[in-house]
Parts: sequence; structure tokens; C-alpha cells
Amino acid sequence: SIDNAGQGIIQRTADPNHSIYLRKSFSNVADTLSFYEYGDIQFYSGGDIASQSLRMNITSTGNINVYNTSNSTSLTNGAFTVYGGVGILKDLIVDGKVGVNTTTPSYKVDIFDNSSIGYQERIYNSNTSGGRAGILLQANNTKGGFSIQHDQTNCIIETLDTAGSILLYNYGSFIINDKNNGNAERFRIVSSSGNVGINNNNPVVALDVIGSSKISVGITTGTILATTSIST
Repeated sequence: SIDNAGQGIIQRTADPNHSIYLRKSFSNVADTLSFYEYGDIQFYSGGDIASQSLRMNITSTGNINVYNTSNSTSLTNGAFTVYGGVGILKDLIVDGKVGVNTTTPSYKVDIFDNSSIGYQERIYNSNTSGGRAGILLQANNTKGGFSIQHDQTNCIIETLDTAGSILLYNYGSFIINDKNNGNAERFRIVSSSGNVGINNNNPVVALDVIGSSKISVGITTGTILATTSIST
């Protein structure tokens, strides 16, 4: 097809890797190849015409859909939708929200799951020589921030600001369980009273201990309630 200026070429080729060359001209000058269509622009591949599969389409509204092996219904609000894996070799910059398994993300990253899988996200560091996997949270880039890390053995919760504190806000109790012993409870702070229980899930005084206790310095005030004898 040739326009009034003598440009616009569809060329049949003997190259086994290319069936048709589609170009604006034979010159090496940079130019633009334009498509004008009232409906969608669609690209198919594979076998005869009757059995070809849709691989990519550009809709009349400007959305781009790329298909792997399934051309199921497109995400209605996705300007660029890919069915299959996506390889990104450089930075990915998103100006907006990212939704995983949701078409209506409410947060900057919104992950939705409706399965029995216990984890929705994993951060993995394959370096076996001291490599850590972690998350750094910063509300101000001039401050150190707060981090949660795994150093291949321990879970490390750390404030990186020299004046920072770790604050826990909870409606219920703060509990530490021993996973090596059937998740037996070892420590509890009751939010409503402030009572602390050690090996005791129902502390009724400020410090309620089940088991032997050792105090390395004297007790100057307060009362000790003991259900067994006290040795000094």
C-alpha cells in the first residue's frame, strides 16, 4: 500500500524468520508507522487462521492486553494487562496503586487472597554468607527508621533512630509463646490491667509468676504473695 507521497510499504520477504515487513519507507530515516482503526487492533499467532490464538490487542479505549496461552476476560480497569509471566530487567516505576489479585486497590500496595495459604508475601535473600532479608520502614528520610529482619537464624526487630522506641498498641494482651513446646505460653502482659504473667496466662497482680523466681537485689517496697515458701 503506497500513499500519495509514495511511502507506506508492505513487503513480502523470503526471510524464514519474517513473513512480512511493514515499514513506512525504504530509507534509513527515522519515521513513524501509524495505525488508524475504529475498533481494536489485534495480533494473532499460531497455525491456520481458524485456530490462531490472540496474543495482543490494543483496544479502542487505549488499553493494551498481552496474552500468554489464555485470552480470558481482561481486567476492565487495567491500561496494561498481561496474562503470563512478566520479566523486568530494570526499575519499575508505578505512579499510583498496585493491586495483587484485586482490581480495586485501596493502598499503595494492596494484596488480596482468599486461599488457605498462610503467607501472601515473601522477601528472600539467597546470600548464605551473612545475607539478611528485611523490611525498612521510614516516615522521614532523615530518620533511621524501623526494621524487621531475618539473619538466617534470628528475627530482629530494631529501631534505627537513636531516639526511637518500639511501641506496641493492642486491644488484647501481648503474649509470647514457645513454639518448641507446643506453643506453650511463657509471657503475657494484660492490656486492661498492665499485669505481667510469666508462665501464667491469667496474672492477677502486677507480676504473677508460676515457677521458681530469682531476685539478685533486694526488694525495697511492695508486697510478695507466695503460694509456697520463700527462700533467701
